[in-house]
Amino acid sequence: MSYVKEVIKNILEEKEIKKEEVSFYNFLVARENNEFYAIPIDYINEVCEATTENLLKIPLIEDYILGLFNIRGEILPVISLNKILNLPDSTEKIKYILVVEHLFKIGLAVEEVKDLYQISSTNLKPIYHSIETKTSNIIPYEFDIEENKVSNVVDISTLFESDFLK
Repeated sequence: MSYVKEVIKNILEEKEIKKEEVSFYNFLVARENNEFYAIPIDYINEVCEATTENLLKIPLIEDYILGLFNIRGEILPVISLNKILNLPDSTEKIKYILVVEHLFKIGLAVEEVKDLYQISSTNLKPIYHSIETKTSNIIPYEFDIEENKVSNVVDISTLFESDFLK
């Protein structure tokens, strides 16, 4: 009988260990065109209202760089994630700039700031890419935000280390 109790105790301890392995992550979810992006809130400095008229256009530059934005005297490049990922964009509908900081500050142009989400590691679904491209590691996970809607998790450190921001 003591053997059975020991097995049950071990099983219960393993379940407790598994419970401790679950991590929670906080994201700000924003929308650009029809795509939802989840940005880890640890990287977000602020959210600013802006339009494309507020951006200083730079000639002869990559199209994913929408321009420069002045935030209280600090000039930041503003990029479009949809353009980086070769998805349809709607830059004329931009309403917000998410100021993101990792190695330096940039602005991410979005149409809508949806909400804050706390997601457990068990709800993050890995995205498997059949063809490896220079953008495939920027979006490693997704999670459900509503019925039939998912949000793509942006790996900020990979984005900052990519050729797009070098």
